[in-house]
Amino acid sequence: MMKQKHILPMMVLAMLLLLLQTGITGCAGHRQPAAEPVKRAMVDVEPYTGHDARAIESEIKRLEATLASDKKKASDHNRAATLLNLAMLHSHRSNPAPDYARAMECMKAYAGLKSCVDTDYVMALLETLSQSDEATEGAKCDRLTENYKKLKADYKHLQKTNRQHLEIIEKLKNLDLQIEERREQIK
Repeated sequence: MMKQKHILPMMVLAMLLLLLQTGITGCAGHRQPAAEPVKRAMVDVEPYTGHDARAIESEIKRLEATLASDKKKASDHNRAATLLNLAMLHSHRSNPAPDYARAMECMKAYAGLKSCVDTDYVMALLETLSQSDEATEGAKCDRLTENYKKLKADYKHLQKTNRQHLEIIEKLKNLDLQIEERREQIK
């Protein structure tokens, strides 16, 4: 159970790192037009390795504030780097309260910055991640259905046991009344 909780965050982080690598080196076989090179946003993962939860939380707050205040002022490149960093931090393994939905939002916004991103690749990555999330939800639904069936069987068994106990109690009450009647007859 513990391993299953960590699979999705690790998958998100791995996909984001793969995205970062592809953003830096480009897809194999995919060439940008030579006329105008694309300036890609890059995320520096190194500052977040080994950091404690407070450092990650404070960095998320700082980046969110930067993103909110610089909506119109920041260049697409700076905005892309901020969004990518936020996505990485929201899904970071050391984050005490990971927010994968917010990480996906940041990645979608990052994909929307066409001048800094290989949009097709990012959209394919987001689709893969959402399918992974749906598969996880499907597995969770299967487990819940299984648990429901088990609880229903337990409930039926407990109902039967309860009826048997009620019958025994009723018989004991009748026996108690009979004993009282005989005592009064003896007196």
